[in-house]
Amino acid sequence: MTTISFFKYEKNKFWAFTQMSRSFDSLSKTNGLSFFKLLGTGSGTGFSLYPDFSTYAILCVWENESNAKDFINHSNHSKLISEKAFSREDFFLNPIKSHGLWDGVNPFTDTKDQFNKEGKIGIITRATLNKNKLFEFWKSVPQASLAIQNAKGVQWFKGIGEWPFIQQATFSVWDSLDSVKNFAYGTSVHSKIVIKTRKRNWYKEDLFARFEILNSQLIILTPMSNTYWLDGEYIKKEQSNISALTHTLHYGLGAFEGVRCYCSDEGEVNIFRLQDHTKRLLESVKILGIEVGYSF
Repeated sequence: MTTISFFKYEKNKFWAFTQMSRSFDSLSKTNGLSFFKLLGTGSGTGFSLYPDFSTYAILCVWENESNAKDFINHSNHSKLISEKAFSREDFFLNPIKSHGLWDGVNPFTDTKDQFNKEGKIGIITRATLNKNKLFEFWKSVPQASLAIQNAKGVQWFKGIGEWPFIQQATFSVWDSLDSVKNFAYGTSVHSKIVIKTRKRNWYKEDLFARFEILNSQLIILTPMSNTYWLDGEYIKKEQSNISALTHTLHYGLGAFEGVRCYCSDEGEVNIFRLQDHTKRLLESVKILGIEVGYSF
C-alpha cells in the first residue's frame, strides 16, 4: 500500500516549511512504514522553479492498508496537520508497475495485472538531476508542462520534490490507463522529451511508477463558513467574484445537488450515494447545455 498526501495551508506556512525536517524522526519510528519522503511542491501544476509555500506532501509506502489508515486517521502527525492546515487530500495507491531508483532503491512492489483496468491511474515520475545539466533541463520544463497540461485524460498534476532545482518529481491523476498510454506513446512532444533526457544524460537517478488509485479523500480542516468552491478550488468568500453578466444571476438558470456525508466511528468519511448524486448533477447541467470539465 502506497499513500501520497497533500497538505494545503492558508496560514502557519513557516511551521509547515519546518516540518520538512522536524517530522523526519517521528516518521522514522512509525509502525508499518517502510519508506517515506517529505516533499515540497512547485507553484502552478507542473515542474516549477518557484516553490509553492502553501502546499506540502508526504509519500509513504506501508506494509499494509491498516497501517496506512491508522497513521492518516489517528497519528500525532495527522493531529498536528489537522490543527495547522487548511485542507488535506490523501490518495491510496496500489503499485502496478515501476522501474528505476529513488535514493538507491525502488520502494514500490508491482502487482502487474492485479488491478482495475477501468479505474483511475496515478503516475509518479522522479529524478535527481546531474548538476551540469540543470540549465538544459529547466529550459525544457515549460514544454513538458504544457504537454501534460494539454493531455487528454489528465485530471490533475502537481510538481513535488525533496530539494529545489535538483531533486524533482510530479504526481498526476489520469482517468484511465488508456489515457496514460496514449500520452506516453501517442504524443510526439512527450516522446521527444523522453528521448532527449536519455540522450543528453539529464538524470543522475530516475524512477517512473504507475499506480491504481484505490481511493482518495479531500478533507477541509478549516471551518467552512468563510470558504467557497469555485472553478475547481476552495477559496475565501471575499475572493468568490463572478461577472455581473452571469446568466444564473439574471435568469436563475442553474443546477445543484445536496450531498450528505457522515463520519464513522473509525474516523472515516462516508458519503451517501455520491455516484448517484453526481450523475444526476451532470445530467442536469447537460440538459441545460452547460459544459463541465469534470467526470466521475
